[in-house]
Amino acid sequence: MVRSTTRQGFEDVGLRRRFRLVHAVGRGGFGTVYRAELHGAEGFSKTVALKILNSDTARCAEMACRLRDEARILGAIRHRAIVNSDGIVRVGGRWAVVMEYVDGVNLARLLREGPVPWPVALEIIAEVVAALDVVQEARGPGGAPLNLVHRDLKPSNLQLTAAGEVKILDFGVARADAIPRESDSGAIEFGSCPYLAPERLDGVDTAAGDVYALGAVLFEMLTGRPLGRAFGNPVRHQRRVSEALDGLSGLFTERGLGVIPLVCSMLAYDPRVRPTAGQVLRICEELRIQAPRPGLREWAARRVAPLVGVEDYLPDPLEGAVLDTEESTLPAVPERRLARVWDRLGVSSRGSTSAILRFQRRRNAVMVSGAFAIGALAAYVSVLATSFLLR
Repeated sequence: MVRSTTRQGFEDVGLRRRFRLVHAVGRGGFGTVYRAELHGAEGFSKTVALKILNSDTARCAEMACRLRDEARILGAIRHRAIVNSDGIVRVGGRWAVVMEYVDGVNLARLLREGPVPWPVALEIIAEVVAALDVVQEARGPGGAPLNLVHRDLKPSNLQLTAAGEVKILDFGVARADAIPRESDSGAIEFGSCPYLAPERLDGVDTAAGDVYALGAVLFEMLTGRPLGRAFGNPVRHQRRVSEALDGLSGLFTERGLGVIPLVCSMLAYDPRVRPTAGQVLRICEELRIQAPRPGLREWAARRVAPLVGVEDYLPDPLEGAVLDTEESTLPAVPERRLARVWDRLGVSSRGSTSAILRFQRRRNAVMVSGAFAIGALAAYVSVLATSFLLR
């Protein structure tokens, strides 16, 4: 194999790619995202984001499956508000996803500076729901609808640039009907509590859950504080939402009062009465026509630009490391193993959303029954111990 040295001092090895990790920009439960320099054949180079499994989870098969699932989903969708993917690689003995590097600031960091003006908040939500509307209706590799659900929309997963661009990050727990997953990610196990829709507590996992999460994000942008977790009881939930929205009217001029019904509808307890992503987009556009300045681009130039490049420093042992891609074979999704699971559960429509939901409900019922049984046993033992001590 012919080797040459580029002007950057990096060896060029055929079609193999090489990454220099500049520094860590984010760290999650199972992976770390690095700003990296990608060097390829003939002196090609560019800045990318490289999401690598953490050392303590790299040997966990489930986490590796989850990372590969994220790469498959990102490879199947395209929208200006969704971070692009350049495939999955293996570096330093770990799986990694190569993604577009978005030079910006996440919304969670911006909210530390205070609330967002309502016209700007509407533009941010409009960009996100426009992307969701497109990918939910998009077709997968076999022509079947994707029906993609992100399942973890929150301020830290929304990146804004100084030019006013909005990007949705982290599809690690996303689900798409037309793209089989290696990992098993139930509706409850993953997600962030303040943004989980009430039905997800019962294992129901649909696109309406993403709309609810964005309603919670919109509330947080307007007020500067999180809404808090949802309640499984519809009366308690509606009371909580009504109390939270009572103080919103003072934030708007007459032209912006239509924002309150929008937030209320997105946070509805019943997923069937929430607007779809497309309907939220149309409402945002209508409200934005009469909105005062600033717009998103103008606001981002003032608020986002000064914070770009001023990240919270994350010390990391791989900072500055140079990693080559390794030869590896991407595992196939274990269809036969999944088929045996569905057959044991008595589920015939293996790939459908309804089949997944039936499986989740049965699993959750077993977990709840087990919890009650353990609780009853503990109470019985406690009574016996008390009786013994009182003798």
